[in-house]
Amino acid sequence: MLPPPIDDDSGFSRDFDEATRYQLTLTEDDFMRWLLHCDAVDFEPGNSSDARRQSFPENISRTNDLAYTFSLKSQNSVPRLAVIEIQLTPEFRMPGRMLVYCGLVSANAKPSSNRGDEFWPVPVIINLTKNGEANRDWRMPNGFGILIQPYEWNIADLVADDILAGFDRGEIPWPVLAWLPLMQNGGNARIVQEWRQRVIAMPSAKQRGELISLVMIFAGPLRRQRIWEPAVEGINVIESEQVQTWKRQGEAKGRVEGRVEGELKATRNNIVMVLQKRFGTIPESDRLSIEAITNLDRCSQLLIEAAVCPSIEAFTESLNAP
Repeated sequence: MLPPPIDDDSGFSRDFDEATRYQLTLTEDDFMRWLLHCDAVDFEPGNSSDARRQSFPENISRTNDLAYTFSLKSQNSVPRLAVIEIQLTPEFRMPGRMLVYCGLVSANAKPSSNRGDEFWPVPVIINLTKNGEANRDWRMPNGFGILIQPYEWNIADLVADDILAGFDRGEIPWPVLAWLPLMQNGGNARIVQEWRQRVIAMPSAKQRGELISLVMIFAGPLRRQRIWEPAVEGINVIESEQVQTWKRQGEAKGRVEGRVEGELKATRNNIVMVLQKRFGTIPESDRLSIEAITNLDRCSQLLIEAAVCPSIEAFTESLNAP
């Protein structure tokens, strides 16, 4: 049920970004109202869009995650646009980036074709792990300048018990329960079992499937999968199309990674075998360094070097070269 794992840091983060974007759309209006701390009577929902189509300036490959339109009756129903950025860990440059994101999305999304009509941007930052502080006061002493005060959610600050209680009162939408593994007490066996009881009680098998898939994804960053795995076993679910896509991608990724790991192991073994054949014993430090190589191209280059180097010292020098 999990999306394909990616080894590099940026890819690892993208998996959780994708899961959170999907999570936010499951009960879109209720989730956004909760996220924006809006009163149900005052809140006028709009719609969301994948804001990743908006390009970051100067051809930098960076985009924001989601945009959602809404308005508030108490403020004359002025059209607003929530610009949502999801981070696995807080990024210190995010306040400046959020300023650009708000400008880009606001400039490219209009509530109507009327001249001068515009959205009022509302920046929202979700930190899945660790605590961020994205407020920035860049104003001059006379008050002129820029003040950035986004809605910032530090999921690590939330208490799992409080979220479950809020869900029971009907104040918190069910997709929020997928974040429990990231919260305080999120690794507690009691919390896990209480979460399971609520999932079993959900009337929709599809909702149960969505929640189970997402909770296992979000159990990953804090390495709590083993704690949560027993809670998802034996629950009747229907997998959504998105979950099935993640599953297929994960299986394909696993096959590719298996082939690459097999080639790496064989190439590392061949390097050691060639060196032993040519020079007899090799330094233990060299053997350990060879075993630590995870780049197949690098490994292949060293295999050639092992075959042509004039001495074991020359190979060691190549092995330790940056």
